[in-house]
Amino acid sequence: MEQESKKQEPLSRFIGADEVAKDTGCSRGFAYSIIKKINDRLEQQGYIIPRHGHTLRRKYYEMTGGE
Repeated sequence: MEQESKKQEPLSRFIGADEVAKDTGCSRGFAYSIIKKINDRLEQQGYIIPRHGHTLRRKYYEMTGGE
């Protein structure tokens, strides 16, 4: 019997509203507001925030715990 090797897709450096919504269990619209809130907070702390159409750097999302 052959076993299929399960390959995980590499995670993107950015996280979008769909993934935030899935992770937090909120609507897509609310996920956009979470992303904006985190981006604004990080920008105030001096981080360089690339604005890629309502996305967030994955490491910043993980660093803040999605709050």
